[in-house]
Amino acid sequence: MLKDLDSRNGTFFQGEAMIPYKEYPLTDGTEFTIIKGSYTFRTALGHGYAA
Repeated sequence: MLKDLDSRNGTFFQGEAMIPYKEYPLTDGTEFTIIKGSYTFRTALGHGYAA
């Protein structure tokens, strides 16, 4: 889960501004931006690895 705690600069989830304190699910390939840093969430399962 990803949650913006009412930050001054805001956080973006899949290109859209996040609503403060709302939880957003992270799945493989989810993109989010915190200030000027852009990130892509990855899981081992999302890359075809067996658990």
